Amino acid sequence: MKVLLFSNDLLPYPGLPTSGGGLRCYQLQKGLESRGIEVVVSMPGFTYLAEKYSSTIPDELKAFFWTYETQDKLLREVKPDAVIFASNWDHYNLQTKPACPLIIDLHGSRLIETALWGTPVSPERKVQVLSQADCLLSAGQRQRLYFYGWLLQAGRIPEDEHFIRYIPISLSPDLPEHDYSSALKGEPHLVSGGGWFPWQNQATAIHTIASTVEKLGHGSLSIYGTPHARQGGSGEEEQIREIFNGVQALAQKSSRISVHDYVSREELLRVYRSASAAVEIMRYNLERELAFTTRTIEYLWCGLPVFYNNYGEIAEHIAEYDAGWTLNPDSEDDIRSAVEQAISNPELFIRKGANAQRLVREKFTWDKTIEPLVAFLEHPQILSAGNPIIGAVSARPSFLSVRGKELSRFQLSAASELEQSYIVPAEDICGLEIPVYCSAEGPTKLLTAVENSSGRKITKREFLIPQLTDTGSAVYVCRVDFPLLRRPSGGANLRLKVTNLDNKQLELVATSGAVYPWTSGSSGDALTVSFIPGEGSDIFRFKILFRRAARLVVSGQWRRVLRACRKRIPELLVVIQKRFLARA
Repeated sequence: MKVLLFSNDLLPYPGLPTSGGGLRCYQLQKGLESRGIEVVVSMPGFTYLAEKYSSTIPDELKAFFWTYETQDKLLREVKPDAVIFASNWDHYNLQTKPACPLIIDLHGSRLIETALWGTPVSPERKVQVLSQADCLLSAGQRQRLYFYGWLLQAGRIPEDEHFIRYIPISLSPDLPEHDYSSALKGEPHLVSGGGWFPWQNQATAIHTIASTVEKLGHGSLSIYGTPHARQGGSGEEEQIREIFNGVQALAQKSSRISVHDYVSREELLRVYRSASAAVEIMRYNLERELAFTTRTIEYLWCGLPVFYNNYGEIAEHIAEYDAGWTLNPDSEDDIRSAVEQAISNPELFIRKGANAQRLVREKFTWDKTIEPLVAFLEHPQILSAGNPIIGAVSARPSFLSVRGKELSRFQLSAASELEQSYIVPAEDICGLEIPVYCSAEGPTKLLTAVENSSGRKITKREFLIPQLTDTGSAVYVCRVDFPLLRRPSGGANLRLKVTNLDNKQLELVATSGAVYPWTSGSSGDALTVSFIPGEGSDIFRFKILFRRAARLVVSGQWRRVLRACRKRIPELLVVIQKRFLARA
């Protein structure tokens, strides 16, 4: 049997770095090969890591690189018995559903990730791809529940639970030996590896641990990996970059803190095998709750106990096996106490490290976890393409609306004005919505205006209440759309002005003790609005590309701009041509 595997990133071949997605693809490849199945791997040549390390990638691997235009050609050349798209759905671009079984690996919640990155993928595209699949793979049990809702919208109603097959992140059954000498010498080495993404805020943990080892005068912290050079422009991404810059500043001041670029997987594993513990304590968000984190399993596989979040699926496994510390990511006291306890009792590293490898050996080796996929390949069921029966519902992520301790109502008396400042939480925001209560009889006029930081009006609109659409709970939603060419960039400052033009009292929804990080009222009350994501228009894509090019030119990297133009412009022309032909 032969399987064609389209990966979403570099796999950890000799001398190459990898990502969580690349390691997931490698797991599927090695697991299938352990059962005697031939796997032909096709990697993309345009990802951040592929471009950065292009000179070190062997030609025989480059020969099988895919682009969105060559997937069908590769499928015809390889003639596989099954095709797998790993590790996610958003690089699927076959023109027609293949005759062989189509398997889509759902390694993570890409819609949430890309929204937080400021480059949201299309939910309509998501249900279209899921409607083609004959089998889905999920890395976590919580993710399976998340994807069931999307399957309903894709017209795929599974007859049994095995349509989404649970294959957790796994590694080789040959676990490495670990060296705990640094811990036994009283100088434990803590390590953190992997990329810095907008959905991975570990500021509290990193700064707390850094200050703790400084204060104790024992131990060290090494960080491997950086934010991507490619930027999406969301508020979350800018925050992560600021955090990383702060960590770099700490490293310049302290010999106990060090920051490193990406390294090959072999080199990174050498570091892991001689470290004392790993750090992965990230602030809660929905993506982190659903994620079955790849780097964590690799830490445990190497014999590293993990300082981990007290939420998420892997936290339950760590607690069950006593393979680390599950901590409140927002509590400096909890984190500091755990680190101090471990440094003063080095035998904890050894005991918990042994438990970590026992956990992996019993639950997360690819020779065991691959079984559900092998079972499907031995008895595949090929389905006809489904038709979305509900339509794509783009749920509004929580970061697009104000959050706080509790909701209340703000009285907007007759002929009065309220002003509130915000920062745009993501790229390609097409407008905002303001909930309004009105108990007065007869229509009432409300004026809304949005200005940028320089006072220039972006949009202005007058509403007649209650002649707006009633949501059924005495709330009227005022939708304020931004003109396409005036849409503010992610991270831009906005001022919203709401004016009651009549002599009747209105009530606006407010949030007490707002913790929404993009408002001016980070402490106190904030007017509750909800930002509306756009549909990823071409104009905004060109705007983002132009901004990146401008940054590179200013920093003197104009050769990268020219190289990217030579590569990207032909690809963009092909995409535009396809769209025009489809419309025709």
